[in-house]
This record gives sequence, structure tokens and C-alpha cells, in this order.
Amino acid sequence: MIQPVSPESAQYCGLLAKYSSVLFGNLVWLPNFNGKPYFNFVATVDAVKSGNVLSGYLIDYVKSGKVIVIQGIIGERFSSVVNQAFLAKINNTGLTVAVNSHGFYDQNITIPVITQALSANPNAKAIVTFSGEMGNGVAIYLKQNGIKNIVYISVDCNVELAEYIRDMLSIYIKYIC
Repeated sequence: MIQPVSPESAQYCGLLAKYSSVLFGNLVWLPNFNGKPYFNFVATVDAVKSGNVLSGYLIDYVKSGKVIVIQGIIGERFSSVVNQAFLAKINNTGLTVAVNSHGFYDQNITIPVITQALSANPNAKAIVTFSGEMGNGVAIYLKQNGIKNIVYISVDCNVELAEYIRDMLSIYIKYIC
């Protein structure tokens, strides 16, 4: 299963999988592009709903303050749609986005991003990530630094992030599947 950055990358990966006799699925890309014949299945995620759920939770429970957003890749379809929906819903609320950066779906890239974001905004009330891998980076940083006064939400969750959640019960972490 891949979450492609571009139609070209999806098509290329699909072609490699087909000729390697590997089952291959595409997550969240538009189902009507040229690479579709190479996929065994295509799954779609409602990115607008994801953005609305994230923002709705923060509006209801955090209410006001600075938010740090870490997208997968700024401009990539999934991140862009989630981000647009998120920003539209928090518009004219007490929430403001202090940092809107990308973590390239990688925990190791996300750690310095969240380090810099929280250094510049130590009074941030919430952190939002658009993937479990980036969520791992945020959870690692929060745990290593004993930060327990911030709401952290991730669009999804993986096994590693679930372990951090169990380890950090005093830090409220919510994930959306």
C-alpha cells in the first residue's frame, strides 16, 4: 500500500510491483489516473472529513491558542486537502496556526521540525500531524522532554505510536482512524 506524492510516482511504483509479482495498493490518490491498471486495489480516504474532525476536536476541547501543524508534504494532495479543511474550520475561532510545516511522513525529519516549532512557540496549546510516522517523531520529542501540557492529535496511528500512547498516558494523545 502506498500513499503517492504524485501520479508519476504512483504509476512507477505500480509498474515495478506488477512486474515483480507483488500485490500493490494505492491509498488516497485519484482513482482515474494512468497508473490504475497496475494496482490490485485503490483505497480512498476522506481528507476533508479528516481535516474537519481534527479541527472540530480542537475547537471543542482546546478552544483557543496556538496550534502547530505538521503535514506530510506541503502541496501533496492528501496533506493539502486535510490542511484546507482544517484551516477553513478553525477560521474565526480562538485557534491560530503558529507553524504549518512538513515532516515528509518521517519521524526522523519531524523531530527537528517539532523541536524548532516548540522552541519558537513554547505556549502552543496543540500539535497536529497528518500521519502516524510523523506522530512518532512528535511523541518521541514530547516524551524525551517531559512535555505534558499540550494536546497532540494525529490523523492516523501505527504500532510504534500506539506504544508511545500507552507509555505516555499522562499526555493526552488522540488519533483518528
